[in-house]
Amino acid sequence: MPTIKIQAQLSKEDLLEAVEQLSLSELEGFFQDIIALTAKHHAPSLSKDETELLLKINQGLSQDNREHLTYASE
Repeated sequence: MPTIKIQAQLSKEDLLEAVEQLSLSELEGFFQDIIALTAKHHAPSLSKDETELLLKINQGLSQDNREHLTYASE
């Protein structure tokens, strides 16, 4: 991981100057981190319980349950 020398308190200009020291691949990775951070700020966040529930919902039905529903509908 690269080390960038920066002042303790950064203005936007100082931060940009520090970012200019990154290689192209490091800059691209940093840019992706900024995009993710921006999305995080814009997106509503879910509670832990809501997240766990959505993960369960998105797992779908087990094979047994799918077969049971298939036979029940015939």
